[in-house]
Amino acid sequence: MTLRTKLLMAVFVAGMASAPAAAIVTFTLTGDATAQFTLPSSPVPSNVGSNSFELTGQTGTFRGTFGSFNLFFYDAGLGGGFDINDPSEILTFVSAAGPVLFTGTLAAPTFSLGTFSLTDFGEDSGSYTLTIANAVPEPESWALLIAGFGLTGAAMRRRRVIRKVA
Repeated sequence: MTLRTKLLMAVFVAGMASAPAAAIVTFTLTGDATAQFTLPSSPVPSNVGSNSFELTGQTGTFRGTFGSFNLFFYDAGLGGGFDINDPSEILTFVSAAGPVLFTGTLAAPTFSLGTFSLTDFGEDSGSYTLTIANAVPEPESWALLIAGFGLTGAAMRRRRVIRKVA
């Protein structure tokens, strides 16, 4: 095995041994309002209260408009559910009551996957369906992975040239 092949194998093994990226989940809200967000499955809360945690400055779409939002998630002490607020927290776009959408603690939550029925917490009688699902990797990630395997395989298969000295 040549030095180059050994180096390529070492880089490949080191890359495989590195810590995996955090899992990503998508939130899709349908019903009387629509929204979509992509978040880490185990986020680090911006603020933690006695019965809730907040994720500030999350980008996503609400009623088809892309923007930045603050998301609040509530534990069983407040009846579960979540809110979508504007960044100034003056306006609450959705205040949905329903099941607790995470496991773990408020300081270290992990979102639960599934489809959840929610109702409007305020005076409105809105109803929603929230689906939390694993995000599909982007095509660029797949292309990089396949190219890396291909280059590693090509480097390992390449023949060594043996030259005889007369």
